[in-house]
Amino acid sequence: MVGAVYILAINMAVGLLLAVSFFLMFVYDPTRRAALWIAAAYFCGSLNFVAEFLTPFSSIPARPAFVMSALFAVVGLSLANIGLAVHYLAKPPYLAMAAIIIFTAFHTITMNYSDGGQFLSMLFYQMPLFMCQALGVGIVANAPLRDRLDDVLMAVLTCSGMQFLLRPLIAISFGGWGSREEEYVATPYALVSQAMSTIFAVAIALILLVVLMREVLRDLSKKSETDPLSGLLNRRGFELRVNHKMQRLRRSRIIIVICDLDHFKAINDTFGHATGDLVINRFGEILKQCASEDMEIGRIGGEEFAIFLPAATVEDACAYCRAVQRLFQEKGLVPGIDQELSASFGVAERENAEGLWEVIHNADKALYVAKQAGRNCIYVGRVDHIDGLNASAA
Repeated sequence: MVGAVYILAINMAVGLLLAVSFFLMFVYDPTRRAALWIAAAYFCGSLNFVAEFLTPFSSIPARPAFVMSALFAVVGLSLANIGLAVHYLAKPPYLAMAAIIIFTAFHTITMNYSDGGQFLSMLFYQMPLFMCQALGVGIVANAPLRDRLDDVLMAVLTCSGMQFLLRPLIAISFGGWGSREEEYVATPYALVSQAMSTIFAVAIALILLVVLMREVLRDLSKKSETDPLSGLLNRRGFELRVNHKMQRLRRSRIIIVICDLDHFKAINDTFGHATGDLVINRFGEILKQCASEDMEIGRIGGEEFAIFLPAATVEDACAYCRAVQRLFQEKGLVPGIDQELSASFGVAERENAEGLWEVIHNADKALYVAKQAGRNCIYVGRVDHIDGLNASAA
């Protein structure tokens, strides 16, 4: 058995293993539909190797195996492009891929046996593969939030596409790809071609696995930083996000607001914990509704919340608190509660480059004064004292 046949067998096994790997990723997280498409792509690619493997041993004319081999390769790359489009939230280029598949079928069916080793015949055979890879490069290139890992993927896809264009030259330099399809696996070119296929298939798969795992890890990190009841950041998430932003805004004005739901224990005791949970959920929605994009909001305790306002003034913070108060006091906000809901707010501004917890401490002191003053109001604190400014009183 010639070396090319050994590599074909290896490629079949590698294709199936990669298909299983991506399929298992989809099984682990069914929201990763891109993994399912890529699994189908590598399975289809393994069928391409099966068709090439069977060509010299087939008792029927080699033409059907030759046509199927070409179609499996193009369809596999098209499925991979759909997976890329799903991952990068792009529209798959269905029309372009359909045209490429039709061209491949027409060309391989009508391709003359005697032209098998000629340059143009080989170029037309490889062109659909190049075009499929070019579509994949375009999908990644137009990704809205592309980073270095995506650039690496795009570069490898580009190199993979270019090697298809170079294969006619490689075939000529190695003596052609055989005068008949069934002679292909016995040629030196087949050995080189299959080795290149293995290298790029594995390289692309490894990068795609990292790309998809990156999103899985991001989602896990997001879940670990999110409070499921309010939909806001939890204490850990709030600390991480705000500390990171404060490091970049060392000289900017920063405001921290700490707010607390008034008489929340009485709500739980009177209406039940399920209703209390609904109150927290509604309040979290209002905090997000009134916030700007650059603000960070977290639930840092049972009924206590923290708001980070970068590049804001005390007046901005008080205006935000008033807006939240107005919406939270609307009747019918929470079904089953016939009493007025309210919250108290403590506002503190960073001075002298204090850290997060120093500012939170000052805001918490202001909140304490707001509670002592009768609740449902906003108090502004300073680093060394509480001003006692009642910015809003119900």
